Amino acid sequence: MNLNTLRTKQYGIWQVSRSFPDIVFTRQQQLLLESSVRFISYQKGETICKQNTSVAHIVLIQSGLAKLVLEGYGAKSFIVRFLSDNSFTGYQMLSSEENYPFSVIAILPVEAILIQRDVFATILNENKAFNDFTNTLYKADFTNMVTKIAMLTTKNMIGRVAEMLLYFNNENNASIYNHITRKEMADFAGMSVEGMLKILQELKHEKIIQILGKRITINDLQTMQKLSIIG
Repeated sequence: MNLNTLRTKQYGIWQVSRSFPDIVFTRQQQLLLESSVRFISYQKGETICKQNTSVAHIVLIQSGLAKLVLEGYGAKSFIVRFLSDNSFTGYQMLSSEENYPFSVIAILPVEAILIQRDVFATILNENKAFNDFTNTLYKADFTNMVTKIAMLTTKNMIGRVAEMLLYFNNENNASIYNHITRKEMADFAGMSVEGMLKILQELKHEKIIQILGKRITINDLQTMQKLSIIG
């Protein structure tokens, strides 16, 4: 991380609690949080978590946009998911001493809170509401991972592109699309840029999609959904 972008300060409990509006912390837990959290700003392209490094902190992205990436050999990589406001990462490894199995890289400037791993684990064991909150996140992450594995192992390239386009067509994810490159789209679909572009042109020729500059619009949603299922 570029040291020029590093800003740390102790956070008041009212600032940390904004990310946990439905959880009540004891005074002791509040003091633990106040003494252990750091606030860091990351610029576009900076690494927030590095694959194969130790998990010293749990990271809460308060604002911005980042990508969770499985890095392979050379330039190969696979985007598992995108992280936006109030997204957590790192907590998945609390139960083991494993290193990060992925990297998290800022796509847009990111404001993040880093919570010491041992403090996070202590509060997790003491606070049922916080534990339930984390379990909900874990279940959602697990479901997302199973879906991504199914896409990679059961779908052909057309099916992957269709699923990727449907993902960005969802209004909850539409804003992500405006900030990513064609390379990142291909990494999210688990394929090469060249292969993705070829399929996009085929879909355009069949008038299933429309391509205007960077923007891709789905003209035939029903056909796209069918391609995603049978692909």
